Amino acid sequence: MSFLDNYVTLEEVQEDNCLWLKYQVVYAADATVDMLADKIAELIIETRCPAVIYNQWVDAHAEAVTLSDIQKEALRIYIKPSIGLPGKSATDNELQAVVAEYFWYEIVKSREEPEDLVDIHKPSLRVTEPGGDGLVIYQADYESYIFRLWEVKKHVTDVSATSKITKASKQLKDNGAEYLAKLSKVEQERDREYPGLSQYYAELVPKWLESSSDAHAGVSLSKDDVSTVTTNPIGIMKTYLPGLNGDKQLSAIIISMPDFAEFTKKVQRSLWKDI
Repeated sequence: MSFLDNYVTLEEVQEDNCLWLKYQVVYAADATVDMLADKIAELIIETRCPAVIYNQWVDAHAEAVTLSDIQKEALRIYIKPSIGLPGKSATDNELQAVVAEYFWYEIVKSREEPEDLVDIHKPSLRVTEPGGDGLVIYQADYESYIFRLWEVKKHVTDVSATSKITKASKQLKDNGAEYLAKLSKVEQERDREYPGLSQYYAELVPKWLESSSDAHAGVSLSKDDVSTVTTNPIGIMKTYLPGLNGDKQLSAIIISMPDFAEFTKKVQRSLWKDI
């Protein structure tokens, strides 16, 4: 279950043995745009911050406590990258990209899958850092895994958003192996509760290069609902990633909402409320 369930309708589309998901944000009296902005803001703080700082933010947001100057400064350290601070905001492009990544993160980490979710890489503090946007590992059985490399985009104009699917697919084609090299390096050296997982991380790059059956790719797009995606996302991805032609190897998520750009500003104001 996810808090997003209260704010979205979902259509699942099967295409060439692959699944893509169409989310439409719909507000109601008990699920308003401000409430959703607060939920995304809380997710950002929970994901970026240590538990003690997250708990302080939650209490302050609920007006249960007043933060000390040191507590506020600690929060600013975690909020500043790609979001900015009052009087010195991040660019609209950065802020929108941050919110798009957290929509993707919430959907993927909470959605039920036939395989067991083992590991999901959290959005980075800086969206401008080079590298892939997301990497997810699933356990197919006791010592067998699959991975999905994600590229996350946003779109805020009324022109067709199809070009963003194309751009993301091309980035996965051109840079996927390099993204995996960066994302998996640290994981190779960690002790894991799952048998063989550290070694599996070390094998991701060659698996991607050979289009192994356990290599998967995904594109996620958060967009303003005045724009459209005029071509099936899976079809676009197949053009750029033809080797990933097995069952469920490609996936896409399209999230449409009213006035996405203004929504990201509401998220930012929610994050700034207590600092």
